[in-house]
Amino acid sequence: MVGKLSYNKMLQFRENLPAYKKKENILDNIDKSQVLVISGETGCGKSTQIPQLILDRAMNNMTGANVRILVTQPRRIAASSLAMRVAKERAEMLGISVGYSVRLEKVESRPRGSIIFCTTGVLLTELEVNQALSNYSHIILDEVHERDTNVDLAMAVLKQILKKRKDLKLILMSATLDAEALSTYFDNCPVVFIEGLAYPVTDVYLEDILKLTHYQIKKEVLKKHKMQKWKKFEKKVQSREANELEQYIKHNAEIGPWLESIKNNIPLDVYKTLKDPEIEAFNIDLIVVLLKYICNGEPGAILVFLPGIGEITKVMRCMELSGFFNERHEIYPLHSKLATLEQHKIFMRPPLGVRKIILATNIAETSITIDDIVYVVDCGRIKVSGLNVEQNISTLKTEWVSKANLHQRRGRAGRCQPGICYSLLTSYRAQKLADRLLPELQRSNLLEPVLMVKKLRLGLAYTALQTVPSPPAEKTVESAVRHLQKCGALYKTETLTPLGWHLARLPVHPAAGKLLLFGALFGCLDRAASVAAVWSYKDPFLFVMGKEFEIKAVKRRFAMGEPSDHVAMSEAIMQWESCSYRDRRSFAYDHFLSNNTLELLVDMKKQLGENLTQMGFLSSSDLHAQWENRNWNNMSLFKAIVAAALYPNVAQVRWRNLKSVKKHTSIKAVCPVDGKVRIHKSSVMTCLHGTQRREGICNNPGANWLVYWLKQRMSDLFLIDVNLVYTLPLLFFGEFSVKEDLENPEDCLMSITKTINVRCNKNSANTILKLRILLDKVLANKVTKTCPHSVKQSQFEDVVLKTVIELITAEDEQADYIEDDVSGASDDNGR
Repeated sequence: MVGKLSYNKMLQFRENLPAYKKKENILDNIDKSQVLVISGETGCGKSTQIPQLILDRAMNNMTGANVRILVTQPRRIAASSLAMRVAKERAEMLGISVGYSVRLEKVESRPRGSIIFCTTGVLLTELEVNQALSNYSHIILDEVHERDTNVDLAMAVLKQILKKRKDLKLILMSATLDAEALSTYFDNCPVVFIEGLAYPVTDVYLEDILKLTHYQIKKEVLKKHKMQKWKKFEKKVQSREANELEQYIKHNAEIGPWLESIKNNIPLDVYKTLKDPEIEAFNIDLIVVLLKYICNGEPGAILVFLPGIGEITKVMRCMELSGFFNERHEIYPLHSKLATLEQHKIFMRPPLGVRKIILATNIAETSITIDDIVYVVDCGRIKVSGLNVEQNISTLKTEWVSKANLHQRRGRAGRCQPGICYSLLTSYRAQKLADRLLPELQRSNLLEPVLMVKKLRLGLAYTALQTVPSPPAEKTVESAVRHLQKCGALYKTETLTPLGWHLARLPVHPAAGKLLLFGALFGCLDRAASVAAVWSYKDPFLFVMGKEFEIKAVKRRFAMGEPSDHVAMSEAIMQWESCSYRDRRSFAYDHFLSNNTLELLVDMKKQLGENLTQMGFLSSSDLHAQWENRNWNNMSLFKAIVAAALYPNVAQVRWRNLKSVKKHTSIKAVCPVDGKVRIHKSSVMTCLHGTQRREGICNNPGANWLVYWLKQRMSDLFLIDVNLVYTLPLLFFGEFSVKEDLENPEDCLMSITKTINVRCNKNSANTILKLRILLDKVLANKVTKTCPHSVKQSQFEDVVLKTVIELITAEDEQADYIEDDVSGASDDNGR
């Protein structure tokens, strides 16, 4: 009886939603067409109602057992929260007619007459084993307008499946901007538009925000510390002044006409502030000032959109230091790395007299609905990963949002009463934004999408990726295929190798996946998982203005004398983990580490351990198990498997002033394609002074090669997160071929890459070649076994791995190096 009353109460609420009111139109179109695009405004109820309408009608027609609906969402929190909401509307517990499935978390629904919410990645995993999707009658792709890689690949595959399965129904749900384009892609299928259900939302742009808050930019003052540094200080001032002048001219040339047109309608101080280009930069102080202004007004929850987790942390810190926000304010971060339980706290209504403030990334733009949001603060920025297609160089920039983003974000306000959207960009800038961001496939390096194409058995990468709605450039696809062939994931025929199959199943970058697998095989799993987590998220080290020298000193201590950023980051994480829970925060503070980031990294390590266990690669998900960490303190081996994971990201190294006590020791790095590159200043390998070497900061310099995690264009072309290695790791784990040395018949040339060779006498080369063949057999055997992989190897495997480890360790512990000559010249073969 209670359940029936609860159901009827929820039904009354549902009947007022625009999506429910259009049920006859929607259901008729689903009956008539195999594919339907539903375009709905935020808050119309499409995500919760459409699946229920389909299921309810089938049950009323006594055909419910024939219906199983799969609904995809771009993010974990959206899938789980929608499942909970729909179960509540049906007056049920999760697991009856409604369930959800996200990575490492699942609540099964009954096999028939049910709805399952999942991430798009889970759908692709299902397609890997069941390409006909025979368990499902309806597939609903929600938030298709986001156009991430998984959504585009899912659409391409589903388009092919629909030709074979005429009984399968596909419903695409999207924001209004993309509806017609989606219809065209699916052969001009019908489109149903649903209006929104929301109170009016007032838009307040930057020019009005400055009027309301009386905010003015605080100019940083450059301070002179010592007279002997005056020239350096003066140069810094001149450089900053020149840069500011250039920005000022560019800024005012762009917005000048608009600004003059509103000059008479705004106060003079606002006019002057708008002329300063800094006002359009991301400004934490202005955000906090605006939050104070809102909190002094009418009650209502606030949702703040910020570019990333780093900005969320900074704003929370600034709010804390302001002294304004107290027990009358509940502040919640919201981003994809939070545990599911933590994410769901945002839906709870606070006690009377307490204001809820949510600091979120663009995860809050779509799918999730927080009913009590009255105010939205939109910083107008978003973090976008990109790619320079011509140079194949990755970029990560904070950029202006698109008009589609603005529209989605303002739609979060006004759910329970009239709302206000404060946008921290001018009304002029809002009109100039792009309609939408580029699809992810057109702005990423495609390593993971190509692996997904191979896992789904879709054929040649370029051919398969031409079938998505917005295909990537051919050059980008070719570059990704070559990279995967070089790192051992693909054969020359573009089919997956045994290693490639494992990498395709891990939800991380291929380099991170390879590091995990090799860490498990070679007995340094905990250290490898620490670095893999960093590559999947971010470096835990903080940047503190004025403390650069101290931070670098801390990093070098963590590096334990090794020329490796990866040793430093893994040691920092492992030492933090070994602290008691009570001491972790102070350890992080003392070592310039972000405690929040470290907590997330450790959670990610646990997830990676569970992934490896599910794959059958580990017998348990314990990353600290003794056998999997039998070589945890062999840094020579660890650097070698990092090199194996990062190959073919290889550069040559020349040392300068290595024997000098007075001059700074430095290294020059040269990439085969790009020529001279710079090592990022955050690396432990920058500015190694002779006295510092004597103190053990870099015990063993002189390696001839470095591998790097990222090559990124900033003020210059930088290598980020580097690891110096000798030659053998690259010969054992990279591409390998031997050819005659025409200049020296007694020697031969072994390849590091296609353009770099090393000279070696024939006997040694023959020995290395034999050992390489044996090692390949051992590794191939390990990755093709079923379960478990990480068990003690046979005597043959033990001898091979032990020999390789001993050789790598012996080579790394010697000090054979190449010091740069005066001209810095080297021959084409890098000998």
